[in-house]
Amino acid sequence: MAKWGEGDERWKVTDLGEQGRNVNSWHWEESNVLPWCQSRLKELFKDVTLVDDGKVRVVTNGKVKVTGDAIINRRKGKVIPAYELDVTVDWKGTTLEDGEPWSGELQAPYISEENHDEDPEVQIRVKESGAEAEKVRSAVVQHGRKVAHRIFRDFVDELRKGGPGLSGDGSEESVSKGMEKKNSEDWSEKTKKAALEKSKSRVEKKSVEIVEHYYASAKDIYECFTNEDKVKAFTGSSASINATPGGSLVMFGGSIEGTFTALKPHSELEMDWRFSSWPDGSLSKVKITLDEAEKGSVTLTLKQTGIPDTDRFGNHDVVNMTQAGWKQQVLSRMKQVFGYGM
Repeated sequence: MAKWGEGDERWKVTDLGEQGRNVNSWHWEESNVLPWCQSRLKELFKDVTLVDDGKVRVVTNGKVKVTGDAIINRRKGKVIPAYELDVTVDWKGTTLEDGEPWSGELQAPYISEENHDEDPEVQIRVKESGAEAEKVRSAVVQHGRKVAHRIFRDFVDELRKGGPGLSGDGSEESVSKGMEKKNSEDWSEKTKKAALEKSKSRVEKKSVEIVEHYYASAKDIYECFTNEDKVKAFTGSSASINATPGGSLVMFGGSIEGTFTALKPHSELEMDWRFSSWPDGSLSKVKITLDEAEKGSVTLTLKQTGIPDTDRFGNHDVVNMTQAGWKQQVLSRMKQVFGYGM
């Protein structure tokens, strides 16, 4: 038997470093890429023009806040991202006619692998108040939201391909400073556990359908949703209505907010719609159709999908509250205030 230190060099085991610990990337490798997400989004949103329509000019001011989690899992050429991010981007603007300065922010509260093939919800806020401020906000909603969606699509595409220096073929070019790595041989069990926890926390979506009849023309009823003065009249509260595709809607002093997505004058409206008390990222779809089968007699059909089962405060009666709100605070009030009742 050879003495200690005198054995055949061919049989001596030496430290092979990372290659020896994870030969040919056999084990799952998990990398925290949140620092890369933060720096990359700052780069993508640097000095971006959101609006320049001859009336208003709005650009990002370089302040980007990114919170949440972002992980890249990699094994044998397979890249699996897992991320949930909340992104807020500050902007500044000017009305070109009078040089009045404005400021605000756009927020994408839920960018996740679950909705990677969809444009995320982008909320637009302006720090100032008043009619002119709302016009600036509407301009950002109409034009800036499209720009933000394009940037987020590019970002998600990069992230899903591996993020910081990680390519889809499994090679590693470089890894951003601050990334933490760890190997896992029981990846399948971790994945099952994570999927189970996510399924428990996922918000269930529900829908409602309401049919109402009115003594009015289809034009009268259509204007109850598209004419700001009419909305203020029957709700008895402040409202802001920009009834154009991509235009914003705010009702009941901000308790309801959304965006018009499609309009057919006097016959159909579609909206992205939410209560401010809903969880971040929750957005329902509302479609209202008007059928004037006989002159002066209109049937309104409202279909709303994607209603969360609970609100941000844990209340579980969101669907009933939404349906009751439509009936009591909107549809019935239109009859009472304008005399359209049957």
